[in-house]
Amino acid sequence: ATKTYFKMKLSTLNLVISIICVLFTTIVHCTEFENPYKVLGISKTASNEEIKKAYKHPDKNSAPEANEKFMSIKQAYELLSNPLKKERFDKYGTVDETHQNDFHNHFHQFKSYFQHFNEYSYQGFQEEEKFLSKHRISYRYYSNNILPKTYKKPYLIYAYSSYCYICFKKASIWKDAVQDLEPLGYGIATVNDVFDGDLLDNLRVPSLPSILVVVEGRIIHFRTESSLLDSKMIRHFALNAIPTHFITRINDYPALRRFLDQWEVSNKISILILSQKENPRMRHLLNAMQFSTFAKFGYFYLTDSTDSKAIKSALNIQYSNHDHIMIFNDNPQNGPVARLVLNSGSKRQEMEQIINLINHHKFLSMPRISSTEYFDEICPVSSRSYKQICVILPVMESDADKDFIKTFRRFVIGFKNTLHNENFHFSYIYINQQWDFMEKFTDLITPSDNEKDGKTIDILVLWRYENDRTKVMWLPDAWTNDESKISIFADSLLNNLDKVVAGSLKLTKTAKIIPLKDEYYPSWFTRFSHNTIRAIEMFWYHFTKKEALPVLSATFTFIFILFIGYLLNYLKPSLNKTKVGEKDKNKNVSTEYNWHPDDPKISKKGTLDGSRQVLTKEQKCWKDMEPLLHELRAETYYGMIRLLKPGCRSLVILVDEESKDILLKQFATYVWPLRNNKTFSFGYLMVNKNLSFFRLLLEHTLPAQEGDGTNVKNSMVNRLKDINPKQTLGTVIAICGWKLYFSMYHPMHVNPRRRDVLGFDDSDEYTESENEYENNTTDGRSRRHLLRHVKKNCAIKLEEVLDGLPNWIDRIFKYFSKELKMSVELEGLKKATEKNERLMSELKWIRGDVTQRISNDIKNSKRDTNSMEVKFKMFSRKKILCVGKGEPIGKVDGTKVYFHYETYLPDKIYSGDEFPSDPSLYTCIDSTRRSWPKGFGREMEIVIGKQFQLEFFEYAISTMKSGEVAFFDAAPNIIANYATVSSRLRDMVKRETDNKKSNEPHISSCCGNSLKHGTGYEELDKWNENPIALRFKFEITKIMFPGTYDPDDWQLDDTDKLSRAESLRLEGNSLVTQKDYEGAIEKYGRALTLIDQLLLKETPKSSEYLAIDMLNIPLYSNLSLCFLKLNKTRDCIKTATEALKRDPKCEKALYRRAEGYINEWQLQEAEADLEALKNISPENIQLYKIGMGKVNEARVKHQQTQAKYAKKMFPNANINKE
Repeated sequence: ATKTYFKMKLSTLNLVISIICVLFTTIVHCTEFENPYKVLGISKTASNEEIKKAYKHPDKNSAPEANEKFMSIKQAYELLSNPLKKERFDKYGTVDETHQNDFHNHFHQFKSYFQHFNEYSYQGFQEEEKFLSKHRISYRYYSNNILPKTYKKPYLIYAYSSYCYICFKKASIWKDAVQDLEPLGYGIATVNDVFDGDLLDNLRVPSLPSILVVVEGRIIHFRTESSLLDSKMIRHFALNAIPTHFITRINDYPALRRFLDQWEVSNKISILILSQKENPRMRHLLNAMQFSTFAKFGYFYLTDSTDSKAIKSALNIQYSNHDHIMIFNDNPQNGPVARLVLNSGSKRQEMEQIINLINHHKFLSMPRISSTEYFDEICPVSSRSYKQICVILPVMESDADKDFIKTFRRFVIGFKNTLHNENFHFSYIYINQQWDFMEKFTDLITPSDNEKDGKTIDILVLWRYENDRTKVMWLPDAWTNDESKISIFADSLLNNLDKVVAGSLKLTKTAKIIPLKDEYYPSWFTRFSHNTIRAIEMFWYHFTKKEALPVLSATFTFIFILFIGYLLNYLKPSLNKTKVGEKDKNKNVSTEYNWHPDDPKISKKGTLDGSRQVLTKEQKCWKDMEPLLHELRAETYYGMIRLLKPGCRSLVILVDEESKDILLKQFATYVWPLRNNKTFSFGYLMVNKNLSFFRLLLEHTLPAQEGDGTNVKNSMVNRLKDINPKQTLGTVIAICGWKLYFSMYHPMHVNPRRRDVLGFDDSDEYTESENEYENNTTDGRSRRHLLRHVKKNCAIKLEEVLDGLPNWIDRIFKYFSKELKMSVELEGLKKATEKNERLMSELKWIRGDVTQRISNDIKNSKRDTNSMEVKFKMFSRKKILCVGKGEPIGKVDGTKVYFHYETYLPDKIYSGDEFPSDPSLYTCIDSTRRSWPKGFGREMEIVIGKQFQLEFFEYAISTMKSGEVAFFDAAPNIIANYATVSSRLRDMVKRETDNKKSNEPHISSCCGNSLKHGTGYEELDKWNENPIALRFKFEITKIMFPGTYDPDDWQLDDTDKLSRAESLRLEGNSLVTQKDYEGAIEKYGRALTLIDQLLLKETPKSSEYLAIDMLNIPLYSNLSLCFLKLNKTRDCIKTATEALKRDPKCEKALYRRAEGYINEWQLQEAEADLEALKNISPENIQLYKIGMGKVNEARVKHQQTQAKYAKKMFPNANINKE
């Protein structure tokens, strides 16, 4: 038993020791395995390119750890470069494949059997198997090579299996498609499910065989039945899968100009493709995608249109049946730098020609280093024996450094045209955009004692001998922006560069290269939108019908439940509101007789609840009535009362600042049914400011008290001098200004102290007892009884003062209300406010007592439609002479109206209400029916809503009908700027008449003259000094509503004017090419007029003014050409001078003015312009020589002409040629 126990103990101990050894071995094994990310020094999100860059062989070292370090780096790189191993390590933290390898080893024992089975079953497909295996790829090759390339080239992938009969049956169709697509540069690949099933899972291939395209990192599957598959369908699918945003469609000649002029902004060459096919061919789409980083591609569809013919003529295209490819650099005005005509050769040969052509002209003459990709192409890594020297001009992205770029680009173009040295690569870089990159180089600048004057700049010269290392040298003050010193600096720079190549000037300093910022990297919004669209497309594909039905069912069920719940809640009666209403109805809010809204005893909750019950109704009524309610004051007195027509009345309510919001809304609710009644107008009176006016009304209406004597007026003053304004709130007065009577509604107000029932004798002071009240009234007992009854039952609140207003309004309509006579014509408003006394006298416009101050205030006030219409109604009268047809024109914006008008000036100021009808008492100062100088000689036109300067004309015309003739008597305060408008119209007619007599075209628009020194017309100056009312006679001849006519240039807004000016310029250019110079002058003149109108809105010499004024330069320059062609040399010189005033370096204007001077025999001026042209643009030396030849020829001809005339005058004299 003891031995047995001892053996059991020993076996247990051995088992524990074995387990411990196994655990120790596992821990040691896990410890020895290093993290590959830490070994390479990268993060888990690193891309394949970053992994390749991190994999470097360590420097040679004799230390024993060097070999181990290299092995660990190699193992880490092999693990992370294999996508399967990398994915397994990221998921499980290990790459142990022992068991999987064992399984595969066991499977390989049966490999020969399955191979024999395959050959037996699919005999005859060996050729297809061989062709498919030719393009077969693995998961690792797809991840490391194909996927990054899909952003430059799409890949067409065919998924099949060695055990799929249909796959090999369709292989012949696949072969035909590949033979068509592969020569064009389309990527081709195949995936075998037997060997690369993980890759098919990653590509989400649902079945075999399957065809898909991988482009820009996304997968597009070809959905069709296998039985319907053919090679043509595959080609169409491959074509449609290519993104089309790499090619810009060009539809007309202006679009072509804009496309070619984008080289400076895009930093790319422009490649133009012209073809007779409506859509671009596949080869062009593939090339555009491949070279999208360095080139912009445009496609123009050649047709028989005018734009197509113009482009053919401009680009010298003779054969329209072939595709034309043209490359433009940073000088598009000089034409294409290279062109190619595709003659329908072999696909591979044509693609090679296109690619070679683009690679040879891949960059601009002097490109900008804007990204790492640009830097790698411009400054490639080169060996010591064949150095590639990169010459970089570092500048700031500002207007101050643009001259450096411009002059340096001219130098580079001349250098490439003469020397053709391929070892030098010229470019420039924005320091502020690439500061991190340039910081490594700016640290190597040697400090200089000389101060920079801003006219010179340093140049960076570098040689890149490794991917991240470069040799650097700075050339101090190597370039200038001074035009006169360019040749000196150019010779010095060439000398230094020759020394660098020869080795006498060595690049000694070393700098490290860091990645550059991509200046054209899309913004976060662009990337977000792009990714969102892609996600939706991917979701739409992978969201199958089986998955869609449950999701849609759950979504619609949830929406249906919400709808039912909302519907039940809407139909449920509001019990809480009913209970709250009953509670408020039985609740006595206040037992106090003072109904003032600030009473602290009034419950705020009750007030709010009460207002809530009528909130919707009040809002509706207030929205309609608010524009119709006007304050009665001195300015509106005549409009609301004195000038009312017969049968019209004004309803005015008395309010103060505290009760205004409450009473006006209640008043609006009660008078809302009368809003469409044209015999009523509505307003309110601020009783605190105009209490004296209300007292004056009552002084002549209430009877005198007994015992007051015969002085009734004094009696009224004594009784009404202590009116409490609070007790007059809510009083409504219906005033008829025509017959001078009024009716009044007054609520019953009660106070517990001594106060009159109507409140007119109330006082803010109170007596000690009511006996005094009894003694001072004849019927004190009855009135005291009435007061007690009212105090108990009828405490009137502010919200209840207008409850009886509807009954009173009904009595007004039935003439049951008492009418009180106004014997003083309501002059109380004038007496009430002394501050408004002057304004009241000024508003009596019919007597002509208006001052220039009121005119200026109205003229400078903001344009408000409602307020302006009220002013026009108040201060004008209309008399119809001939009734028109149809409806009034109305205020429909954009309506064009043609009309005649005449302006009559009275011989004197009349004191009556209306002008006399005798026409001999007027003088006609303006007329559209009379010819110049007695009138304008043509009908006028106005567009409603376009802010005509004389706003009264627009108002008057809007009230008339077609064919109507009417008189309008207008006060001077609404036609204050009539003198200005009339003088401008006269000046325009006078200028046009003078131009017709002199046969000179009108080029630019007229600018408004100032009235500072008078208008230039005596009758207008006199009226401007002493303005009085005028009579206008209008006759409507024609009405054109919006949409029935084309708007004129002056009707356009600022943006449309700019667009119209540009289109007119292009139309003029087209007419110049057709040699229609007269038509071109008309187009350019209209464009100048539009720009002149825009300049009138800007401050002179401001940045906006100067920017708009620069648009005149090409217009004046082109005008000078047209005048030169028409032999109008003076006009040519004049317009060219206008262009040179704005840009003294305008080469075209200089040359054309020189030609004009030559035709005018002003040879010295012509030589001066040609010399200036030579200094500004040295490359135009040939043009300078041609011009000087014309000058010498003209000088000789001039001398011969003089000699000829001298010989005729002096036949016997001996005259030499000199």
